[in-house]
Amino acid sequence: MDIFAKHRLTVLVIIVLIVLNLMSLGSLWYVHVSRPALPPPAKISNDERDAVPYFFKKEMGLSAKQMSAIRASRKNHFQEMKSLDNDIRGLKARLIAQIFDDNPEQSVIDSLSEKIGRKEGFRERMIARHLVEIRSLLNDRQKVRMRRLMRQMIERVQPHHSGRSGEFYNRPFRPPRFRAVDSLR
Repeated sequence: MDIFAKHRLTVLVIIVLIVLNLMSLGSLWYVHVSRPALPPPAKISNDERDAVPYFFKKEMGLSAKQMSAIRASRKNHFQEMKSLDNDIRGLKARLIAQIFDDNPEQSVIDSLSEKIGRKEGFRERMIARHLVEIRSLLNDRQKVRMRRLMRQMIERVQPHHSGRSGEFYNRPFRPPRFRAVDSLR
């Protein structure tokens, strides 16, 4: 007997599946080719590229003169902060190396921790000076808006605990239990 005669239904199903597969690939190709090209990205103004000053401009109604002064202030501020952040990062790397040393010296750990703390304090003072400098560029209405924005930012970073301070942090750590692992026991 011929193999095609014996398995006629199987061969017919395979041929139909091949034809359907080719048709679906062809339709996907056609949709892909016939789709119009995406429009070029919208041009972004210089204000929108620098997100923070653009945000301040939008929220506080800054003038072009104020924007340029804020940009210059931010540029100087970030140049100063970059070197300070590199110093802090280096001190933290030394601290971690000392902690994981075979014989860690507590006096070195304390000294590095104090240096990091002083640098972090200086960093916060630099941020405060920068904000005071920005504030000096604003009019009274803009100062009120800036105060409101700063309060909102602080609340986002430090959420309220509705009177139950420390409840989350005082709970013991319990690793998550996975049902698949528990079912193997």
